[in-house]
Amino acid sequence: LVEKPLSTHSDEGTEIVNASHSHGVQVAVGYQTRFLPQSEIIREIVQDEVFGPVQRFAYQFGSLGKWAPVSGYNLSRSSAGGGVMTGNGSHFMDRLISWFGYPDEIRCEDDSRGGPESNALAHFSFKGFDPPIRGTARFSRTVSMKSGIVIETERGVVTALDGRSTPVVFHPQDQPHLQFDVSRPDRELPPGLIEADVQL
Repeated sequence: LVEKPLSTHSDEGTEIVNASHSHGVQVAVGYQTRFLPQSEIIREIVQDEVFGPVQRFAYQFGSLGKWAPVSGYNLSRSSAGGGVMTGNGSHFMDRLISWFGYPDEIRCEDDSRGGPESNALAHFSFKGFDPPIRGTARFSRTVSMKSGIVIETERGVVTALDGRSTPVVFHPQDQPHLQFDVSRPDRELPPGLIEADVQL
C-alpha cells in the first residue's frame, strides 16, 4: 500500500507496476474513498443506468488555505508531484475511473506556471457510453466551495456532497418539487467508522 503519489515520474510508476507483476505482488495507492457507501451507490447508478443513461456530470472541490504540512513538501512539484490535482483531484479521479472507466479524452487547465497548481479545471469524455458522457471537475486551494458531484441522467439529476455519511440524492425530472435519498442499507456504515477487511 503506497501513499500518493505512486511516483512523481511516469517512468518510476511503470517500474513499480512492472515489479509488482514480475513478483506477483499487488500494489495499490491508498485511495479509500472509492469504497465508501456513497461512491458504491454512484457506481451502481452509473453502470446499471438506474435512472437512465448518464448524460453529463460536474464535480467541484474547493478549500481555502489548505497548505498545512510542516515540511512544505507540497509547495514543490518535485516532491509533491503536483498541487491540488495530486492532493485532492487524484481521489476524485480514482472514484471517476471506478464509476465510468478510463476516459477517452482529458483536457486540463491549471495555474501551475511550473510549480504546484492551486487551481485546475479538467474536462472528460467517455465514448464507451451511448450517448457519450462528458463532464468537468474543478479543484481549488484558493476558493472555498461545497465539494460534491452533480450527475445529469435521462430521468433526473443525482447529487452527492463529499463525505463519509452524506446521502446520494435523486431529483426526478418530471417531479422537480421532490427529491429522494438513495441508499443501500446493506452497505451503510455507522458514523465515524471505516469498513475494513484486513487479516493480520
